[in-house]
Amino acid sequence: MDKIQIRSLLKEDATQISRIYAAITMQDVDPDFKRVVEDHASSDDEACFVAESEGKVVGFMISYILTAGFGMAKSAWIAT
Repeated sequence: MDKIQIRSLLKEDATQISRIYAAITMQDVDPDFKRVVEDHASSDDEACFVAESEGKVVGFMISYILTAGFGMAKSAWIAT
């Protein structure tokens, strides 16, 4: 089994993440999806990660930090 490394999302990962998302949903990815991923990579307020194997992104997790959500000052929602 290949070694998997978990690391923070980078803007450059957007194309590979779009490919994975298209494979999961079996649909073409909306062009805005790549921009949204790039925006998350540029944000300091989000906790987003990718799983990488042999230099290729093989999985991802994108979360949103919510203000005043769930009765808390800050909370997180994992989108993917």
